[in-house]
Amino acid sequence: YLRITAEPEDSSSQKQTDVEKSDDIVRKNKMVGESISPISIDVDRKLYNDLGLCKLKPKNNNSSYYMTIQLGYRPLDAKLGPTKFSFILKKACIIVSLFSDDTQIQDAINCLKCIDFPFTQEAAIDEITLDNYCKLPSDNEIMEMISDKLFKYAEHNKIKKVTVSSIFFSIPMDMYRVIMFNSKMPTLKEMTLSKIKLTPTKTSAQNDDEKKALESYCTFIEKDSSYKELHFVKNGNIMKIEQKPKTGNVSLIQKLFGQNKT
Repeated sequence: YLRITAEPEDSSSQKQTDVEKSDDIVRKNKMVGESISPISIDVDRKLYNDLGLCKLKPKNNNSSYYMTIQLGYRPLDAKLGPTKFSFILKKACIIVSLFSDDTQIQDAINCLKCIDFPFTQEAAIDEITLDNYCKLPSDNEIMEMISDKLFKYAEHNKIKKVTVSSIFFSIPMDMYRVIMFNSKMPTLKEMTLSKIKLTPTKTSAQNDDEKKALESYCTFIEKDSSYKELHFVKNGNIMKIEQKPKTGNVSLIQKLFGQNKT
């Protein structure tokens, strides 16, 4: 891994030379990143971007791959951990988890804008699980930012199932996002939202199907505003709210962290 260091500027020709050197370093770092294919990676967001690890391609489809990206920075003596994303690619399932102790949500959002999620170039993923472990309440923007990143997985994969969970606090999500999951992931069959509260949208329905879906979501919320979980299934061209699954599925990451709690 090569670092770009600033040197005194003597002339325009020196500036040009420095730019060429920087471009060459960036190119070489990308080449290093493309050659990496370990099972476990733990990096900060700068190194993640410098090495182009968003384009990492697993070489063994039968292995599980783990990647952790530290979004913010903490002093060595900090008591609380940094905001970070972890990704587990397990055959046809990608598990995404966001961890944050006390970082302001806006800081996490700003960091998110600077990265692309890994493994989006894969072509065998059909299930996405998102677990939010943030210990501070948040607004709609965090779900908008994360879901936009998740939509990228549908560009090369036929996503059939999505599960989104908030572990500590209920997180609001504009109900039009359900419409977007349906349109951005045309192969989606079912979606479960746990401790995700749908909020009224200001976005207008684009067609009769969207209007029908939004009206049904509003009707459900008016009847039962205390729900903890929503389960959607594909019904024609819309995602319809159905009874929550009879068997409560706990994600792999929740099991792991539940067992490790002391």
